[in-house]
Amino acid sequence: MLFPIRLALYVASVVLLLSLFGCGERTVVGQSSSKNEQSQACIDCHQGAVNPVTGKLIVDEWKLSHHSTFNGAGCADCHEPEAGHPTGCNLCHGGTPVGATTHVSNNPDRDSKCNKCHGRWTGLFPTSGTRVAHFNNNTSVNYPGSYVSSQYEKNCRKCHNPHDTTTARNHLKDWATSGHGTVTGFNDFRTATRDDFDFKTAGSFELKASQALSDGTNGKYQVCVRCHTTTGFINYVDSGFSDVSPFGANDPKTGKPFRMDDYPSGPSGFRSKLSTDKSKELTNCNACHDNGAGSAYGYNLRSVPQVTTYYNFSSSKSASVAMKGGPAPISGGNPVGGAIRGFGLTFPDVGASNICVVCHSGRMTGLDVKMADIRGLELDKAGRITNHFRGAAELVFRPLDKNGNAVGTGFEFYSSGSAKLQNYNNVTFTHDIIGTTATNPLRLPEGSKGMASDSRGYGPCIGCHMNAKGNDGTSHTFLPVNRSASSTYRNGATPSDPITGVTSKSCAVCHTDAAGVMEWDVTGLDTLSGTTINMLELQKQEFKATAKAFARLLAFAVDSRLPTAADSANPLNPTNTSTTNNRVWIDSEGRPGTPSNWYGSNTDGKIRLQPWLRTNVTPSNTDSALQNYFLPGAEFADPLTGQKYQLRTAAYTMGAAYNFYMLYYDTGAFVHNRRYIKRLIFDSMDWLDDAKLNKSVCDPDTTNHANSLNTYGGAGIAGVNDTFRYSDVLTANELKWAGYYICRTANLGTDHRPKP
Repeated sequence: MLFPIRLALYVASVVLLLSLFGCGERTVVGQSSSKNEQSQACIDCHQGAVNPVTGKLIVDEWKLSHHSTFNGAGCADCHEPEAGHPTGCNLCHGGTPVGATTHVSNNPDRDSKCNKCHGRWTGLFPTSGTRVAHFNNNTSVNYPGSYVSSQYEKNCRKCHNPHDTTTARNHLKDWATSGHGTVTGFNDFRTATRDDFDFKTAGSFELKASQALSDGTNGKYQVCVRCHTTTGFINYVDSGFSDVSPFGANDPKTGKPFRMDDYPSGPSGFRSKLSTDKSKELTNCNACHDNGAGSAYGYNLRSVPQVTTYYNFSSSKSASVAMKGGPAPISGGNPVGGAIRGFGLTFPDVGASNICVVCHSGRMTGLDVKMADIRGLELDKAGRITNHFRGAAELVFRPLDKNGNAVGTGFEFYSSGSAKLQNYNNVTFTHDIIGTTATNPLRLPEGSKGMASDSRGYGPCIGCHMNAKGNDGTSHTFLPVNRSASSTYRNGATPSDPITGVTSKSCAVCHTDAAGVMEWDVTGLDTLSGTTINMLELQKQEFKATAKAFARLLAFAVDSRLPTAADSANPLNPTNTSTTNNRVWIDSEGRPGTPSNWYGSNTDGKIRLQPWLRTNVTPSNTDSALQNYFLPGAEFADPLTGQKYQLRTAAYTMGAAYNFYMLYYDTGAFVHNRRYIKRLIFDSMDWLDDAKLNKSVCDPDTTNHANSLNTYGGAGIAGVNDTFRYSDVLTANELKWAGYYICRTANLGTDHRPKP
């Protein structure tokens, strides 16, 4: 009898040992062994399992993660199998593992198993700030944005590979410091970002994108949700650029998701702060990454079709500035009035870079100023029309209107006495074909196709901004230059930090000399300032100085207030930044120091448009200083009606203001399309200084034969109250840089603007 008893005990002990070496239990296996050892039995059975999203072996992915290398979490910690999974007998004899149908968590993320270690309150994160950024614990009206919004709860896979949570970590960290992922804003530039606004509410229930309005209409027809939230972005592109409806928790009062105009009498600021859904989305990983089946963590690029963006506009919030109809078409017929709707422009198909074009195509164009003018917008009362932030695609490309015409998105000027636009179509500019198969006639030595600058074929946006040298994860800062030079990089950087090097590989393809030295990496002597500087940094300084000159001239031309005595004595450093005085100052972010209206207020008798720029209802209301109510030769062909109309002089001034903010909101404009932006600046300033396109912005210096910015030598443009001089508001170096940038290649003959 002894032998059978011993045999039974032996078999029982073997079964017990086999069960202990299985995948574990709902309580974590004893800590005496490593996670790798605890997971070995799972690996033995599942070593061939393939991740359906990445196509890689799940075991190999897990071994790369900190869960394995830092002994953080094994298979059982996340999947929590029932006791006895699998049975000892099953290891040798096959069959279904013993246990209930829920014997193992097939989707720990969905089942909230990540919270065991990475919870809202005591989670394991690299820093406390990382935990706070993931989870919004603030329930006040000023709740911040967070990585885990209500759309991302129990769905960490929207950004993280559930098995290899570590390999992409550098990209995630860089994304978190970029404009797409920051939850706290940027130092010294747009410091208030996601905390401002609950963008999930800023959409339209009633209208599709082709009819919704991009300007301020108290939230009723807004389109912000399409770009400022990932959920809205995906809905927008998946619907063929149509769906801009808000989303989020339903309002018990209306039964619909909250939106801004639901509570017009709510707290000051954005009405959406009343929402019961206290979460604000960022632009998360799954905006750009999707495998076609809704999974992002394989990091396939989302397929986005050729982009059509709608640039609709209305001023109907205020009856006093409603567009009730303008002049009749030149060929005769009835005037056109009302809101601008159905105005779409189609951008070139640039492959994967279409992802970027969707949101970086702006909200307005210079054409909107002209279209609003011929519809009777009272420009002396209306707020300024601007293109919104980071509209780089508007500078890089010339999109097509519904008639197939290529148009510029800046406010493009007509020359006096001519019905034709100036030559804004820069055929010599080729940044738009980077990473495409388009032929580049100017770069034959380097390659006849645009793809030469990015052989991946991802188009110009990704080709430049996500094509970093090396493999250090810097591509997800979206910077083509050193990090500290960006005005949107949070960690201590400011807009004035210098460019010291180019990190994008695309630039070198075309901007390398015969010796293999990339011209933008050259450091040399700036002969104007006498300092040693990186060449691309020099272009940035020239651009910034020109923008400052433009801002000061714009502020003077549209606002006739007197400066304070203190600021008259020290105009370079004004102290009075109120809206009741101080005429030509610019704020800390470089914007003209005018009130919310595009020129100021024209109602209190103290602030007036310069006489030659004033809008008049009829030509009979003109005065002796007004330079023509309708500008001779300025015939605008409206892309919606197909008719030609005359433009008013004030539309040119509004257009100049539009051009300033177009370049102000794109701090990389000097690189995106330097020829186009120079021409827009030149014509805008040429108009503003005397209401004529007469080459007066540049003054040929016969002493050294260098064209410089016209300082007017004291004679200047005599406004209502004083005289404007660039030398009063720019430093000596700024004056040199601006003059060199805008005037160095000016042809003062038939075409008065800078050559390419």
